[in-house]
Amino acid sequence: MHSNAVALPCQIELVPIAETGLKERFTDHDIRAKVASDAEANHARQLMGHADQKITDKIYRRKAERVVPFKSK
Repeated sequence: MHSNAVALPCQIELVPIAETGLKERFTDHDIRAKVASDAEANHARQLMGHADQKITDKIYRRKAERVVPFKSK
């Protein structure tokens, strides 16, 4: 441990993937995309550190936007 490092009182229990009930494996990229998809568009761009919203939308925003249905007369 580095001299300026702080030890945190936490424990992480590692569990075999077969015991988790997960149906599919995922990566850190999947988690990054989940965060970007759950946030509002501009906030997602800021979280990802992108200067251009198009990059965030094209690569990381995986959920469809919710829209209000059009009411016909």
